Amino acid sequence: MRFFKLFFVLLLYGLSLLVLPPVSSSEVVWSISARVGDNVTLPCEAPGVVDFEDVAVKWTRPDLGPDQFVVFYRDGRPDPDNQHPSYQDRVDLVHSQLMGGDLSVVLKNVTINDSGRFECQLIQKMENQKKWSESKPISTIVLKVSDPDPIEARVGDNVTLPCNTSDVVNFEDPTVKWTRPDLGLGQYIYLYRDGRPDPENQHPSYEDRVDLVHSQLMGGDLSVVLKNVTINDSGTFECHLIQTMMFGKRRKRSRSESELLSTIVLKVSDPGSTGNRTETGDEGGHEDRQRHGLTGSVCVVTVLSVGLFLSKKAKLSKSF
Repeated sequence: MRFFKLFFVLLLYGLSLLVLPPVSSSEVVWSISARVGDNVTLPCEAPGVVDFEDVAVKWTRPDLGPDQFVVFYRDGRPDPDNQHPSYQDRVDLVHSQLMGGDLSVVLKNVTINDSGRFECQLIQKMENQKKWSESKPISTIVLKVSDPDPIEARVGDNVTLPCNTSDVVNFEDPTVKWTRPDLGLGQYIYLYRDGRPDPENQHPSYEDRVDLVHSQLMGGDLSVVLKNVTINDSGTFECHLIQTMMFGKRRKRSRSESELLSTIVLKVSDPGSTGNRTETGDEGGHEDRQRHGLTGSVCVVTVLSVGLFLSKKAKLSKSF
């Protein structure tokens, strides 16, 4: 009887191995650190030989909404349906044709909100060709994004705020916009379009204080110089590039703001504050200590002299 029970258990175990899909243990976990504004590669490699004709690549985050994803690549192109708005136009495959099984993506212009867990999945079409078979993550990325190192300056300095683009840009009619998140709605620090600065809606505190480093945007350099900085200039600056798009035979123009190109944290200190005051105070204290020390020494010498004089006078009195 025991033999039949053991045989039955082993038979069920063998059938489960045939019916249930094997659990993959090849998941790779990466930990990546980046600064705000960086472009970050999230690595993922397909295990073994994969036929990519009937395969999709899906990058997700567990904290996104239901059925939303970072990027979904299928049928040879990205699928924008249900892509989370914060990742639109910010995620590209490293190899658009998934060469060599490389499923890695580049996440552009990362922000603090990008910190978190990313998962890469390889999904295959079912036999009916209508549904996709979900798989376990084959790569997990833990991304930690921190604020960029601040640019430090003194009140009255002229400061260069760097911003560059390596992309191919049509500079015949570009628009460069520098902003601060804490400015009023529709206001900016500097706007360059139609070949010249546009002062409309420029914040009053930045009028006549901001210039492009290269007036012709040479080499994709969108940096600006902020002149005569003040304490109020401390904060976060953002650089955007807006390009003109042409449609139809007639020259119809439609401007669409590009993704953030650069984020700068500026820290301005007052040269006449804290540090110098402390130093001056220390010097005054040092002088006071010297003065008190000298006074104390004079008192000690005086007391000793008087004591010695009185001692000698007492001895002379006894001798007579």
